[in-house]
Amino acid sequence: MPKVSQSTTQSAIFRVTPIKIAIVACVGLYLLLAIPLSFPIQNFCGDEGFYALAARNVMQGMKPYQDFLYIQMPLLAYAYAGWFSIFGTSIESGRVLSVTMTAVAITFVMLTCHRRVGLWPTVFAGLMWSTAIYTASDLSSVKSQSLCNCLIAAGLLAIPTHDSDRRLARAALAMGLMSLAFFTRLTLVIPLGLLWVYLAWECRNNSQDTCSSWWQTSRSSRSR
Repeated sequence: MPKVSQSTTQSAIFRVTPIKIAIVACVGLYLLLAIPLSFPIQNFCGDEGFYALAARNVMQGMKPYQDFLYIQMPLLAYAYAGWFSIFGTSIESGRVLSVTMTAVAITFVMLTCHRRVGLWPTVFAGLMWSTAIYTASDLSSVKSQSLCNCLIAAGLLAIPTHDSDRRLARAALAMGLMSLAFFTRLTLVIPLGLLWVYLAWECRNNSQDTCSSWWQTSRSSRSR
């Protein structure tokens, strides 16, 4: 396999392509809608205060379910606690993280669509995400939706296509990301079960391909 120089890799990263333009445009459109709605803080709902308080408690060494009342899955409290420990504890700080994760989720969804169905369906999907009122409001608040959607989008991007290399490893990565999303929202138990079935199917196909390759290699070596 020919070696790819570092300069070639860097030029490929910074090369302007239609999909990169589409992603920048859709993420920029989302930010134009979300930032005026989220900042400066004029009011916030009870859920935001509840989640921010839980994250602050975790940052101070308390354990959810044991040291304080917490009725949701635990990952959000730990994720925002890590953020708060660096950037300070406030609703504003939490919303910055939520907006960032939603922008990443839009990027991952568009990359997934582009890999599977092409440019124009990707543009449509990006516009649907970036202009939705739900995206600009709930996904930009200190709630579980932004973290959950970011992990789901990363999991979708990791799911291999038919021409992907390391299909089993990518399927396992998708399973791990979706499992993390489950630790954000309990309602993901059904798609998580479906992904387990998919991972089992990938393991079966991978083992069959490995056995077939080993058998062909063995036969060719014997014929020599």
